[in-house]
Amino acid sequence: MKLKLRLLLFFVLSIFAFAVVYYISKTFFQSQMMVQFIWNINTFRGMFAHLPKNLPKEHIIGSYAFAFKDYYMHLPRTVSQNATYYSFFLGFLGAASVLCYPFKQNGKLKAVVTHSIIIALGLGVRLFFAYHTTGNHDMVSWYIDKSVLEEGKNIFAVTDRYNYSTFWLSTLKFLMKINHFLPQFPFMFIVRAFLTLVDFISLWFVIKIAKLIGFSGQKAGALFFLNPVTIIISGYHGQFDNIPVLFLLVAIYLFVLYERKTTYFSWFLVTLGVIAKHEILQQSLILLRWMKRSNVQVFALFLLTVSLFLLCFVPYWKEGSVRILENVFRYGGISRPYGLAMFDIHPVVAQLHKYLFIGLLLVWPFYFKTKHLWSSSLIGMLLFLVFTSGVSAQQFVLPIALAALQPSIGFYLFSFVTSLFLLGNIDELKMVCFEFVGWNSVWLAVFIWFILEVRKSVFENRAHRLLFQKDRI
Repeated sequence: MKLKLRLLLFFVLSIFAFAVVYYISKTFFQSQMMVQFIWNINTFRGMFAHLPKNLPKEHIIGSYAFAFKDYYMHLPRTVSQNATYYSFFLGFLGAASVLCYPFKQNGKLKAVVTHSIIIALGLGVRLFFAYHTTGNHDMVSWYIDKSVLEEGKNIFAVTDRYNYSTFWLSTLKFLMKINHFLPQFPFMFIVRAFLTLVDFISLWFVIKIAKLIGFSGQKAGALFFLNPVTIIISGYHGQFDNIPVLFLLVAIYLFVLYERKTTYFSWFLVTLGVIAKHEILQQSLILLRWMKRSNVQVFALFLLTVSLFLLCFVPYWKEGSVRILENVFRYGGISRPYGLAMFDIHPVVAQLHKYLFIGLLLVWPFYFKTKHLWSSSLIGMLLFLVFTSGVSAQQFVLPIALAALQPSIGFYLFSFVTSLFLLGNIDELKMVCFEFVGWNSVWLAVFIWFILEVRKSVFENRAHRLLFQKDRI
């Protein structure tokens, strides 16, 4: 009898929770504040409120007009028009959370409910931004690239707005076909929905790896999938740094599961990640150093990784060699008021910084190794962000998935500061109240995180060494 009364009580509370969440959510989605928020994002705080449509696509303003025209041609429903659906969705999640509380002792049910809420919220927020917002400079570049592909031209021969291997070109072609079957959506929604799917697949591997290493899959999943950094970069920004991260996660998952039995397949997966975006080139060395004891084998496989990356450009080389060399191989990132790049006051100094940075990335794996592969990979990511000679906001997503497996105070600090930065930055969510958080605030957070992780690793290695010596005695 008591159990029935308790269940009835929580059923009533769940209905109450649904009503409260529904009412608050609907009020929020239909508020003038939400209207202003979306308007600020979609017009860059009014700067692009009236874009000219007669400028050439290559012109910076004309290219925005070219991309935004596709968005507005599809006449997307406003947030206010969709408020009932969104509020019902959030109300249902609130009710489900309350209704499942009496069954908290049931571990399986609790895990299913928790994972379902994490997935629903993570997907919902990403798709909200993908549907209701236009894009920034990178999203505009995808439109220009799409136009070049539609004309059948060599992209490296006709535009400077492409700085990657051919992997993303193939992905764009695939997404163009998807858009052909779903013409009711603008292309920018298709791109960001695809990147949302990539995050969703990464979530599965984050949870699986967490369970294998004895960490909470629910906590790791939430720290990754509900992290504002991953949400904003995939759901709004539309950059594909999460693709190489996915390849790396799969490789680490296989290593944790089978150790050195999957050496070559794991190496191949990371190589695919490098081909997708060569910012994770150092990760192939880190992985090989863990899986291969012979430096000769490490160098051989690493050179094969680089060779496979270079081979991607062969079909485009004849007409596009000049731009491939300039925009891909010599590309050093965007100079920002960020960390050590602030001291690159002369072109010679900037070049020196760039090559010293590349050298540091390549040498580091041979002189620094942690107790676990995923820790080595994380510190490699942080090393990249601390000493880089050029950075873009999307690269701040690189360490999030690995850090969710081993959260620390440095990770929480970085996530907090970077989230505020992305909320206020003019190329991201453009909230004026957060624009005081600049590039160097993020660098300082990642620098502190890097120092803490290196320090922890040194202590762990020392303790492990002392324990090993004690066992031998």
